[in-house]
Amino acid sequence: MKITEKTTQAKYLVFSGIFLSMLLLNMLTPMIADDYLYSVNNGIADIIKRLIEQYHTQNGRIVAHLFARVFLSLPKFLFNICNAAVFCVLIYLICLIARKEAEQIRITDILFTFFLILLFVPNFGQTVLWEDGSANYLWMTTIIMGLICWLTTRDHRKKAKTTEFFLIPLLALCSGWSNENTGGAVILFILLFLLIQLLNKQRITLLQILSLIFSSLGFLILLLAPGNAVRIQHFASTGSVSYRIYEKLYEIGTVFFQGQLWLWVMLAVFVFLLMAEKNNKRITESLILAFCGIAACGAMFLSPTNAKFDRSMFGSTVFVISSVMILFSEISLSKAGKQICSLLLPALSVFVFAAYYSAFLQNAFIGYQTYKRDKYIKEQTAAGNLNVTVPFLNRFYVDSYCAYYQLEDISRDRDHWINGSYCDVYQLESIQGTEEERWNLIYRDGDPELMNIRNIKDYLNRIMLDDDLICFITGNATKSTLPIYQEVFLNYGISINDNHFVIYKEPEFLRVECGEVFAELNVWVLDGDNQAFLSSNDSASFSDIIINGTEYTSNYGDVTIVVYRISAATVVDSISWIGTDVNSTTR
Repeated sequence: MKITEKTTQAKYLVFSGIFLSMLLLNMLTPMIADDYLYSVNNGIADIIKRLIEQYHTQNGRIVAHLFARVFLSLPKFLFNICNAAVFCVLIYLICLIARKEAEQIRITDILFTFFLILLFVPNFGQTVLWEDGSANYLWMTTIIMGLICWLTTRDHRKKAKTTEFFLIPLLALCSGWSNENTGGAVILFILLFLLIQLLNKQRITLLQILSLIFSSLGFLILLLAPGNAVRIQHFASTGSVSYRIYEKLYEIGTVFFQGQLWLWVMLAVFVFLLMAEKNNKRITESLILAFCGIAACGAMFLSPTNAKFDRSMFGSTVFVISSVMILFSEISLSKAGKQICSLLLPALSVFVFAAYYSAFLQNAFIGYQTYKRDKYIKEQTAAGNLNVTVPFLNRFYVDSYCAYYQLEDISRDRDHWINGSYCDVYQLESIQGTEEERWNLIYRDGDPELMNIRNIKDYLNRIMLDDDLICFITGNATKSTLPIYQEVFLNYGISINDNHFVIYKEPEFLRVECGEVFAELNVWVLDGDNQAFLSSNDSASFSDIIINGTEYTSNYGDVTIVVYRISAATVVDSISWIGTDVNSTTR
């Protein structure tokens, strides 16, 4: 193929387009889940300290989490640029493995590789867009492909440069120290590559031996992390041995026959076409990569976690894509192959457009919601509310192209680990999630001062100071918690039991009793237009405070207080206390 300046410029243009398309998706993707946990640090020394702690308590993926923690401590736009660039580097490395020489890479190679990654890697949002996920999967797999590219494209007969004796062992160490399944797969590839060299009576160089030694060393450091033993406890199985074997075999089968099916179909077709043309020279090299992809998946048989087609299969899938691309590069040289490519690329481009369109919409929608939520948190903290209630994200239309897919978000439980991470980032005392409809109804325009209070006595004292507030109290306390709340309310001249309601306004209060489910009692006019309807029962699901036909109780907790501001004619807070701790609340 004759390389012209125009061809080179066209390749740069294609890579620029891919870079910009990925940059856009990264810009739309907010911080998610573990990102908040890993973003808190006090500099590089603290990051190293936290990594050592992680090695002993969680897992051995220190290299990936070093990338994640460092970038999470920097402005997000730096990661967006670097992550889009790493994605392009991965495409380039796969193309280089396929073509052997950079000058021989074609535009069709670049596009086909991009198409395969976008369409077939698992959980694209989590493995390519999510900051922590990208560091673990996209970045580490790119390092692995860099080592494989060096092994397969370098002329090892030539004398090694001095810099190679530093860079290659480091690259190999990081490759083995990547992930539990892909780290083993890269060692297997090196062994098979060196075996073929021996069979072909080619000399094995010192650098190649060092690549094997250092990748094995990295893999051992990864596997021997004390944190792995701790993490395994979270995945303990109660099933029998035979059941676990069946389960693993079934799960691995779903990876091959569902997640990676079309890649294997393409690989089989390409092998058949090349054999028909008696072009077998690169089939072995391709099948070695494919076999390593199988090994990366099969390694999950020994893992306590499930072998699903999820982010753990990213490296395995990239191995198979690289295998396909080697054969694609050979097929595209023949006349029949060119015709196949002329049909295949336009057909795939339709699906690629649909996938990118979906990824753009999903990440834009989630990004907009998190932007609004973060803005609200900052507004509340500026108003003095350090116990914030935010809406759950609407993830109804989210699939694997969105980074939030199947990842945890802010919980209703204030003590959940991810809530704690948000508190560390935003310097809050607590945060909890609630339904978006309920948030819009009460908390979006609620009273920041009231919403900041969690102690029940402080809460009642605050209400007593404001004649513009009316307090509705419903009790659903159990036998163990009822005495505590009875004592609290008795200090305010209010008696309450498990089926009593109180409407309270300083200095007067109205007590309403009810013994029937769904009973609507004593319609009470708050002002000219607003009415309150009350019902009570032993079950919180039936202990409702309904104003203007809308329920303001949450069906959680032992005691619930709903606060109504007369001048604004609106509810400004609804809070429930749970258990015996008068500071344990939910909204």
